[in-house]
Amino acid sequence: MDQFTNLVDTILDIQQKKGSAFVAISGLGGSGKTFLTDQLEIAIPEARIIYVDDFYKTEAERGDVHSSENIISNCFDWDRIENVIRMFQEGRAMCYQKYDLTKNIRDGWVEMHPQSITILEGLYCLQDRFLPHYDLSVWVDAPRDVRMERIFKRDLEWKRAWHKIWMDQDDRYVAAEHPEKKAHIIYGNTK
Repeated sequence: MDQFTNLVDTILDIQQKKGSAFVAISGLGGSGKTFLTDQLEIAIPEARIIYVDDFYKTEAERGDVHSSENIISNCFDWDRIENVIRMFQEGRAMCYQKYDLTKNIRDGWVEMHPQSITILEGLYCLQDRFLPHYDLSVWVDAPRDVRMERIFKRDLEWKRAWHKIWMDQDDRYVAAEHPEKKAHIIYGNTK
């Protein structure tokens, strides 16, 4: 059985035994976490996906945080994410405005109704405050050169921002927090 099929079977097994499954998919930039999540959404169409990137703070909310030495980026509204997680676990429907990178505003509403399978995707979602909520956590791993190649294929501004802003912070996060050790599953992704 391949790694993807095994992951799908594991999620469905948890859902069958518990009646629900809350899954975290995390990894560094370019690791393939969004690709994996997209594939899971196809394989498990009833799953609801929550993207950490939808909770990015606007420039006014962030201030000058990119130069900070925070281990876990404070560019995201972690309290709003936790509220969404709790509402889902309590079986409540909810809606939130998602961040629009091109406009630097919260724009567009996401309305979600709880389903038996919910997936939270994004970097930093294996931070300690969220771990008790997960039935299953996955760290998507890919070699640095593979990740960099994927990032470089994105637009040039993204590449510059990655080198200037996020790469050092992500490296500090992995060195300090070891999210790969907190995950139930290490999902290798080199394609």
